[in-house]
Amino acid sequence: MRRAVIVGSGSAGRRHAAALRSIAPEISITVVQRPESVQPREELQNLDVSFASTLDQALALPGDVCPPDFCIVANPSTLHADVAVRLLRLHSPVLIEKPLAADLLSAKEIHTAELQSGNQALLGYHLRFGDLLPELRRLVHLGVIGTPTGFSLSVGQHLGSWRTGTEATASVSARAELGGGVLLELSHELDALCFALDCAATSVTHCDLRFDGAPTDGKVETVAEVELVTSADIAGSVHLDMVADEPVRDWVILGTEGTLRVDALRSTIRQEQPDGTAHTIAEFAGGERDRAERRLIEHLLELSNPEIHPRCTTEDGILALAIIDAARKSYMSGQVAPVEQHVRQEQ
Repeated sequence: MRRAVIVGSGSAGRRHAAALRSIAPEISITVVQRPESVQPREELQNLDVSFASTLDQALALPGDVCPPDFCIVANPSTLHADVAVRLLRLHSPVLIEKPLAADLLSAKEIHTAELQSGNQALLGYHLRFGDLLPELRRLVHLGVIGTPTGFSLSVGQHLGSWRTGTEATASVSARAELGGGVLLELSHELDALCFALDCAATSVTHCDLRFDGAPTDGKVETVAEVELVTSADIAGSVHLDMVADEPVRDWVILGTEGTLRVDALRSTIRQEQPDGTAHTIAEFAGGERDRAERRLIEHLLELSNPEIHPRCTTEDGILALAIIDAARKSYMSGQVAPVEQHVRQEQ
C-alpha cells in the first residue's frame, strides 16, 4: 500500500490531507502533530488518518524500512528546512507548503538537499494551479495588451477572518517565531507576479511596512507596500495586508496596447482597450481554490515519475524570499535594494 506523511496539522496540512484522501482513497496517511499542538483533530480523524507526535515515529513502520511514497511539509515555515532536508533524502516526492522557508539561507539549504538527493520538491504556490493566474500568463504571452509596461497587485483581508476555528493571535500568521507577517504569508502575490510576467524581480525601489491594525505579536508586518522593478524593466507595486475591512485581491497588468484587470475574488479578467472600451475576456466558476488544491496534489502524485518535473520549484521559492529580503532591506535603509539573483547549483 502506498503511504504519505504530512508534517503539520494546521489549515494547510488539513487541506492537503483532504485532497489526497479524495484523489487517492487507498493511500495510508500519517499526520505529524506535536502533542502541544492546538490544532483540532476531528477533521483529520474523519479522513481516516493516523497520527504521530514526531517525524521519527511517522517514518517508523514495524518490519518495514521503506520510505513513504509521498511527503508533505506543512508545518510553520521557520521549521521547514530541518524537515524538508530530511524528507528529500528519502527519495520520495516532497510538497513544501509556501513559503519555502522563513529566510533565504534556510531556503538554499533545502534547494541544495534537493540537488544532492536527486529528489524532486514541489512548492505549494497554489495560484499556479488555479484558473486565473495561468490564464493571465497566457494572455500576457499572447500579447493581447502589447508589451507589458507596469503592474499593480493587491491582496488584503483582516487577519481575524483568515482561518475559521483558529484564534488569530495564536495563528502562524500572527507570530514572528512561526514565520508570520504579510511578506511571508502573502508571498503568493510575489510569485504570481514573476509567473504572470515570466521574469524575475531585480530590485525593490521602495518599501513601506506597518506593524499595527491586526491581532498579532506586534513584531510581524501587517501591511507591506513594495515597489519593484523586473528583469524586463517593468516597474510596479505589490500591496499586501492583514488589516482590510473588506477582502480584496486585484491584479493589474499595464501594456502598450491596453490593460488586463483581474478580480480574483470574482474570478474574472477584463481587458481594457486604449480607447477606453472594456470587456470580460475570461471568467471562471466558483470553487477555484478547491480546483487548484486538487491539481496541486495530483501533480505531487505525478512526480513519482522522475521524467515529470515540478511546475513550481524550490528556485521559484528562493526568488520570492529574495524579494522579501530586498523589501526588508529597502524598508530599513530607505534606499533601493537589489534582489539577490539565484545561481542554480549543479550536482
